[in-house]
Amino acid sequence: VSTQSTWEAVVNAEYMGISVGNIWYANKDSGFVIKSKKKLGAKEGDHITLINIYMRYTYAKSQTEKKNICSENGLNEKSIKAAIQVNTQLRNMLKRWQLPIKSSDDDPDTIIKCFATGYFANAAQRQPDGSYKGIRSK
Repeated sequence: VSTQSTWEAVVNAEYMGISVGNIWYANKDSGFVIKSKKKLGAKEGDHITLINIYMRYTYAKSQTEKKNICSENGLNEKSIKAAIQVNTQLRNMLKRWQLPIKSSDDDPDTIIKCFATGYFANAAQRQPDGSYKGIRSK
């Protein structure tokens, strides 16, 4: 996998996971969705699962193949396309600012560490009353 495609997969997975939320159609049979999640899922977690879905979708050679991937797995193609649009905008910004794009070389641990680092600023701890308080605000 090239550096650019790895970066695109991570960015798009992040967008799909945060902005889009559930990329599986809610109106599908729950048993079908569970089987699809098991089929496409990664033991490393949801972010890696989203990366795998994005990679599978973008490596499809034809639009028909892309549509089949979505319909066979109960995926919302509109959500995946929205993530691709965001990726294009981010890629253009990085080019304009002349920032390098680095690859994880398909290493899930590196990708997970990247996510953890990015999310650490927003880490929270559950309080006895059930609410959450940011770790930085202690």
